[in-house]
Amino acid sequence: MKRISSVVAFVALVFSAAFAFVPGMWEAEEPNDLKARHSHKAHHHSPKSQHNPKAEFASSGLGNVYDEVAPLLDGAAAVPCTASVAGPYPCENVDLLGIVPLAELGGAAGNDSWGWTDPDADREIAIMGTGLGTAFVDVTDPELPAVLGTVGQAGGPTTGAGGILWRDIKVDDDHAYIVTERGAGMQVVDLTQLRDFYGSPNPARGLEVKAVYTQQGAGSFHNLAINEDTDTAFLVGGNFAGGLHMVDISDPANPTFAGAFPTDGYTHDVQCVLYHGPDDDYNGNAEDGVQHEICFAANEDSVTVVDVTDRTNPVMLTKVRYSTARYTHQGWLTPDQRFFVFNDEVDESANSVPNTTTYMVEFDDLDADYVSADVKRFTHATRSVDHNLYIVDDLIYEANYNAGLRVIRYTPDTLRTGELEEVGFFDVDPGIDVNQYGGAWNVYPFFESGTLVVSTLDEGMFLLRFNDPASS
Repeated sequence: MKRISSVVAFVALVFSAAFAFVPGMWEAEEPNDLKARHSHKAHHHSPKSQHNPKAEFASSGLGNVYDEVAPLLDGAAAVPCTASVAGPYPCENVDLLGIVPLAELGGAAGNDSWGWTDPDADREIAIMGTGLGTAFVDVTDPELPAVLGTVGQAGGPTTGAGGILWRDIKVDDDHAYIVTERGAGMQVVDLTQLRDFYGSPNPARGLEVKAVYTQQGAGSFHNLAINEDTDTAFLVGGNFAGGLHMVDISDPANPTFAGAFPTDGYTHDVQCVLYHGPDDDYNGNAEDGVQHEICFAANEDSVTVVDVTDRTNPVMLTKVRYSTARYTHQGWLTPDQRFFVFNDEVDESANSVPNTTTYMVEFDDLDADYVSADVKRFTHATRSVDHNLYIVDDLIYEANYNAGLRVIRYTPDTLRTGELEEVGFFDVDPGIDVNQYGGAWNVYPFFESGTLVVSTLDEGMFLLRFNDPASS
């Protein structure tokens, strides 16, 4: 679809989504959607069926400008960001290395992404979810990405053009772990089987699933996080009131239930770490010498901090609320574990804030009482809804829907004031900057090569590279 028809269709979608956000005008459509999750606490986690603007976008066919850039990528040539554009894409300090279209990834709308570095073969593998399954792509040469294989939906195929909208993937050692709101538990995929396909053509290969975890009634989950230091998967947005569902994955062929934390209700996303931050009560410097495992959870209306050192008796340490909260969505710790930087997925579309807003809070004392004034804000120049973000060194990488990838530099002082600096961007949805859904879903910035993987709802997988002006 050419851009002109995309824009016309998008205008219609904006009007539709705008009405969808008017209170009382949600229509029954499908379970486990965004609005239903927003209602979990108010309705004691009772399931709801509601109209969903994000799902509506996924089946709209918007944003497809790949046909315009494909000739530029022909012959494995990167498209540098020159004069503020890379082909049709506005940019700053970010080059386009390659694109893998959704059709090659399995079709339907795109969603989450992650990555794996094969230590035995020195290969970088990008992993991306779609509405119909999960794709594994060799991006060692990001200008010549190769789809190695796919894994279908747990519990059988998902029908419909859009399949299931939410799928999430994380990696521990040499295994990938996959959950979805379609249900049927957590899939475990042995990534070493990809080695058989390195350097070969790209036929459609169905990869084997080593195990499917279904203990304690595990079925649908919105998301999962993995603490590689403890070989633990934290499944969220499922049973146990939507809270933390902890799984021991030290034996990937036999994942085992380890504990649960339902006390604060629905968790949308979480990061769990062996804590080495500034609080001596938990970092191993206390008299008992115990280094605690701490989870920083995005719990719809708060950032909730939980000590999960004892899986059988998790303890909530503190709960941070803020005045503009509409849906506390996801966040990430700075490397020193002093600051938690996070996003709110609905504050923009609900007009709680005027522009895209990133939040941060300094956790120098994990069990202190925090107030709204402790949460600082960085206001972007864009209006787009923000989505997932991750931190590498002094850079925050954000996938902000139709504003695309945003790269933001911070220091401890600027995190305390909210005066951050945007140092790069790549706009995957040219010409669209509205506080609705579409475009960049996730960014994976952890490859040693510097290749950035950006998964999108409507185009596929973008492979990018940030050229840091501070290093030139």
